[in-house]
Amino acid sequence: MYLDPFLFLNHHGLQEYGKNNNGLPFGPHPHRGYETVTFILEGDIKHKDSNGYESTITAGGVQWMTAGKGLIHEEVSSDKFKEQGCNLEILQLWVNLPAKYKMVEPKYIGVQKEGIPKLDNKDKTVVINAVSGMWKDTKGGIDTLTDIALATIEIKKNATYSLTIPKVNNIFFM
Repeated sequence: MYLDPFLFLNHHGLQEYGKNNNGLPFGPHPHRGYETVTFILEGDIKHKDSNGYESTITAGGVQWMTAGKGLIHEEVSSDKFKEQGCNLEILQLWVNLPAKYKMVEPKYIGVQKEGIPKLDNKDKTVVINAVSGMWKDTKGGIDTLTDIALATIEIKKNATYSLTIPKVNNIFFM
């Protein structure tokens, strides 16, 4: 089975954190040659890296990190999260970079829920949260090095949605 550019998917959660917790333990660690795309479903994630990028993204938002030639980053919980407690659920997808981009300068983009365009059908039984790429005539909220199209799609019970995928593309649907 050939799944490139999809390398790895981690589902972290659902976890409950009480008040005055220690938060996420993903302190400084390296990445190189690929991208991490983190979908925050519940809670928040604070990103900080060796290039000076820093942000806290909350539920419904996405963090997109292009590691390229390498950087060190951490993914931890915000001070508010640690103090007040919260549920946490995230999905992190590792996306392989083509050879020509393996050594690009690292980049980080954090987008809150409001920065991700939404498309829906007439009766709102299908909602597409366009993270990257083109979805019908709507451009996703994050510009990427490649033509990868990522979205979360909310489909209500008994609804249907049809999507055409070019034969040259791989699809990862969960």
